[in-house]
Amino acid sequence: MQRTTHPRSFSSPTNVEHSRLELNKLRFPASQLYGRETEKAHLRDALRRVCRRRRDSRGSEERRYSNTMPDKTHNCDDKMPFPEMVLLSGLSGTGKSALAQNLSSIVNTTKNLFVSGKFDQEKQSEPYTAFMSAFNRLCEITAPTQNLRTDLSEHSSILAIQSSLCSSIGSESALLTEIIPKLSLFFDNQEITTTNNKSADMGYETAKNKFNFLLRQFVRAFCREKTLVLFLDDLQWADVASLELLKTLLLDRNNPGLLIIGSYRNDEVQDVKHPLT
Repeated sequence: MQRTTHPRSFSSPTNVEHSRLELNKLRFPASQLYGRETEKAHLRDALRRVCRRRRDSRGSEERRYSNTMPDKTHNCDDKMPFPEMVLLSGLSGTGKSALAQNLSSIVNTTKNLFVSGKFDQEKQSEPYTAFMSAFNRLCEITAPTQNLRTDLSEHSSILAIQSSLCSSIGSESALLTEIIPKLSLFFDNQEITTTNNKSADMGYETAKNKFNFLLRQFVRAFCREKTLVLFLDDLQWADVASLELLKTLLLDRNNPGLLIIGSYRNDEVQDVKHPLT
């Protein structure tokens, strides 16, 4: 039922954890989840691992930047864990989406973050569609203006996310607000300046690399404070730009607090050249 895999197009290093669950044996209504205890346990275990790695990473970072002498036994620069990915494969209606969404209640209970996005067969020519949906939702649920009644520790985390976003992408925020309009919830209006078509002036490769770099910084800002679970549904219809961004996020050795769950219909990726085969 469970096996480890490394999709060829992601060129994953050996210490990036990926696993694939086959879900073709049962069919059931999407509103209920039956007979998936093994798969649910696998996802819970992945969540625990990522939460632990994020905490360990933050602890090591705090020790490295403290005023005391660094403890070399805790220096994990050379062994910084990568994000983790779990792939769910199966025919349409076998409960892939329900299985992933089942994890959201656990994530929310632990005050971590769960967001999802879905690729559309009719929008394969549009880049980043699933990421746009997920990242806009991420901004909505964490923006300071939307969380005025949260407890003190939660409010502190939200302000830390805002601070990290401002310091890492603040001067370039207008580039990202083109696809993540809700990012403006973290900035004053005067902080978001017009791009004046800067991305077009850069050239395709330069603009793409810059864009992926900023999105990586964007995700890091949230993962520094909380574990982020990103569910990408119907990966078989993902555009090339989205797959390249997915690779960028997975190879980010400075972001152990990210768990990506991807689902796809294995009957629609029979082509040996497909990145998910």
